[in-house]
Amino acid sequence: MKRNTFGALLCLILSLCILTGCNAGNGEAATTAAGITDTPTEAVTQPPTPPTDYSEKTFSPAKVLENLKIYGRSAVVNGSITCDWPASGFEFTADCKGDIYLDMTSTKDTYLTVYLDGVRIDDVNYNYDTNKREGNTYYLASGSHRVQIAAGLEAGLHTVKVLKQNMNGNTSVDAIVLSGELRETPADGELFIEFIGDSITCGYANLGINKTDDVVGAETTEATATYAYLTAQALGADHSMVSVSGIGIYKGFTDFNMPEIYPYICYRRDQSVKDFQPTRKPNVVVINLGTNDEGRIGSNTAEFKAHVETLIGLVRETYGEDTPIVFCYNSMKRGKIAPNLIQEVINAKGGAEAKLYSVVMTTDISSITPNTHTHNGAPGNHPNAEQHQKQADTLTAFLKEILK
Repeated sequence: MKRNTFGALLCLILSLCILTGCNAGNGEAATTAAGITDTPTEAVTQPPTPPTDYSEKTFSPAKVLENLKIYGRSAVVNGSITCDWPASGFEFTADCKGDIYLDMTSTKDTYLTVYLDGVRIDDVNYNYDTNKREGNTYYLASGSHRVQIAAGLEAGLHTVKVLKQNMNGNTSVDAIVLSGELRETPADGELFIEFIGDSITCGYANLGINKTDDVVGAETTEATATYAYLTAQALGADHSMVSVSGIGIYKGFTDFNMPEIYPYICYRRDQSVKDFQPTRKPNVVVINLGTNDEGRIGSNTAEFKAHVETLIGLVRETYGEDTPIVFCYNSMKRGKIAPNLIQEVINAKGGAEAKLYSVVMTTDISSITPNTHTHNGAPGNHPNAEQHQKQADTLTAFLKEILK
């Protein structure tokens, strides 16, 4: 009887151990009835973030390239980064305080657009009596200079974006000087648009023209006030501009045409090798060309159309055969020969089914006299800032439809 009682107790104890996940003290994780391993966890102690060293530091752009978000075609040259094209430049985030400087070199006078923590902090006010810009303007004279782009910042994270306003000269950023540390690269936008164009895309004289002569320089040309840049802003898109005043698809006012220079990072720096290698595919490429070809095509319509096809081929060779391309025209209401021939090429190559499109820009320049000394319009019937905004509205609405 005692033996049976002892056996019954032993069976009961063993049964309880099995049901409760006892493991006879072997150190292994217990398994519950639901089959979930119940392993004791130890608290993980994260190493403390070291305090930011707010001493002044000089950063070589080439050595901190992974911290920079680049806008436009750029290259590393002798430790510097280039920003030669209109509206080209870079953006970075820094845990810093105090002042921020850029050491920059340019072969011609130019101006900069600066955003601090997402807010544009330069004002473009052109005084037609003094023929000078006024207000908070970031000016870079030819040569090498240190430009202060921020002052008296409170300690903390700040985002800085700097863009060149025009294509005057070859420009490079040689150093970033600040009190603090560079942080994670700003994120890319959901959309990326490449713009290919001429003086219209450059923003030629969109601020007006001075009262003493018809020479348009950096003072009155502003790429970050063009239909292209404004469209990118409206769509929350990143941008790149490949634009040259006077250029044509086939024959303009320059010694070269767009198909000849398109394969280069910057044709003015190095023509020894076609060196442009894209790091990102655009959602759409916008081309606003043909205005300078008007009047030079003559009977050479076949040659002009062949150059249009070549440019389309270069874009798709660079980014892929499925890259949407949108041709713009009517920005200056100058002729119909080039637009009609471009449309013939678009239609012959499949039109919208082949992701080739065209859009007529909204332009009202009937009250503008060519080469007038007035802020109401740019010389040669170029669109002024107000007209660029209207054209941006037109293009933005069109791109929203095709990029759905």
